[in-house]
Amino acid sequence: MKKIVFKRGNKFLFMQLDEIDFISADRNYIRIFINDESFVERKTLKDVEAELDDNKFVRVNKSIIINRERIKEISYDNNYQYYVTLECGKSLKWGRKYIGQLHSLLRPAR
Repeated sequence: MKKIVFKRGNKFLFMQLDEIDFISADRNYIRIFINDESFVERKTLKDVEAELDDNKFVRVNKSIIINRERIKEISYDNNYQYYVTLECGKSLKWGRKYIGQLHSLLRPAR
């Protein structure tokens, strides 16, 4: 199982990728959410996305990648705008540009 390393103060923390709920971006920084904690790293979302397994993580909009295993439900409104709710309770908007990933996620495995 792959791990990711965070620097917090004078310590390095090693976390399992499976523990990640989602990752959000803000310019050249990412914030990784694990349970009730978040960790900030100086990296781009594009760089992190290249390191992650496509079978475990999916990009839902231009600034968020989620852990597929943490999805609790997917809903949509009257305008067919989709939202994903994670097990941690966080609800995130699924961007129209990334709707193809949503359809592949909902397609039953053969």
